[in-house]
Amino acid sequence: MANKCYTLLSISGHPDTLADFCFATISPVSHDPATFESFCFSFAALVPLQSGETPYDAWGCRNDVIDRITLHEMGWHPGCSTVTFLVETNNAPPIYWFYKVVAMYPSLEFDFSASMFMLDSYYYAHGSAGKITAEKMEHPS
Repeated sequence: MANKCYTLLSISGHPDTLADFCFATISPVSHDPATFESFCFSFAALVPLQSGETPYDAWGCRNDVIDRITLHEMGWHPGCSTVTFLVETNNAPPIYWFYKVVAMYPSLEFDFSASMFMLDSYYYAHGSAGKITAEKMEHPS
């Protein structure tokens, strides 16, 4: 049985920069409001796999997002300054993806919390100014 990992992402900043981030994370990228519901959040949209690279090498998890997450489900709407949404993956949180994205968007603030149920582990990280400013892994058992 695969370990399910649930990651809560919260990203905030200037509405224009946040919109750029949100549009860059949907695949394929589109700025046409009529197609918003057709496209979904994907790790590969912002951090594509390089030749010979596995998803784990690029993102820190075995696969791209399991469920369909639209811009609306991300909490994005024109003029918003924060989005918060849940991402489900198998076996691990997308930590490497998070590191790369924080560096790509230094003017945004990021909060990342992940629960890995079968491993009884919890991971939290905060990113701002292009760097990870807080990071913590807990194993309560």
